Amino acid sequence: MESFVNRVMKDFSYLSTLDTEIRKKIRSRVRELPTMISTYGLRTTMYFYYSKATRDCIESIKAGKRCDDTDKEAYGHLFMLISNYIKDVLGINTIDSKEVLKTLSKIENEIMAEAYIDLPLNYLKRLVEAEFEKEEKK
Repeated sequence: MESFVNRVMKDFSYLSTLDTEIRKKIRSRVRELPTMISTYGLRTTMYFYYSKATRDCIESIKAGKRCDDTDKEAYGHLFMLISNYIKDVLGINTIDSKEVLKTLSKIENEIMAEAYIDLPLNYLKRLVEAEFEKEEKK
């Protein structure tokens, strides 16, 4: 497993290549992410992000395509990013998003993954807050 600092920098670089509107939405979502995980748990948060992104959008992102909605796309990119952290820490070798969710149904897997991703997500949150524009309030 590569150092989490390198991983965070690589993930931040990837997110930085996305469209400005998506980056604004990612900034809003990533700011709430650590609190959401600590309040509701990683499993519930991942299911929430999966439902907000939708399977079709996640599949589009995997194929290197855009989604039809920027909100869905922001949730989808973050879902994929967190899924990759989970796969790394739990040694899961799958591209199936539902397999990642299924693996979190075992409480010991959820606890291990949650403990691992806390620090990287907080580092990523700080980078995104510093670099990405704020989303306009409606």
